[in-house]
Amino acid sequence: MSKIPLVDLKAAYAKQKEAIDAAIKDVIDNTRFIQGKDLFDFEAAYASFSGTKHAIGVGSGTAALHLALAVLDVGPGDEVAVPAQSFIATAEPISWLGAKPR
Repeated sequence: MSKIPLVDLKAAYAKQKEAIDAAIKDVIDNTRFIQGKDLFDFEAAYASFSGTKHAIGVGSGTAALHLALAVLDVGPGDEVAVPAQSFIATAEPISWLGAKPR
């Protein structure tokens, strides 16, 4: 059986190393870890890219699931299908909203 190569993250990083390192240094130097202009610029650019009026940047997939479920008014009495094999973060936001993961 032959191996299927995964994405070469080292090569991808090398192509953009200067820009990535400069952006990270700028965020650290200016202590802009949450909110602020960088996030607002990202949200505006992503909204434009995806053809929507608004976009919300979040810090994790768990936060994204929580936000998406909340917008859909998922709550007590609701059941949400989840994969049989997954990480707890898949079901956790469902429970936070009072619904049952199934």
